[in-house]
Amino acid sequence: LEDEPGDEKPKVSRAEALDRMTRALETAKRARDAGRNVSEIRKSLKQARAAFESADYDTAARLAEEILKELESLALTR
Repeated sequence: LEDEPGDEKPKVSRAEALDRMTRALETAKRARDAGRNVSEIRKSLKQARAAFESADYDTAARLAEEILKELESLALTR
């Protein structure tokens, strides 16, 4: 029996997605306070939050991880 794509259980729990989003938000705030332009990252944070509120925790967590990677690269390019 093959699993239908729609039958997939989320790989990420609600708590885990929330934790990643919180880290991404806090890191973005630090970047902003350090004078970084985080307008693009804010858009991604809004997408992550929308996914989270729709109970799409996989997407929310993936977006949060992308935000963290983006912020790390900004920090490294000082």
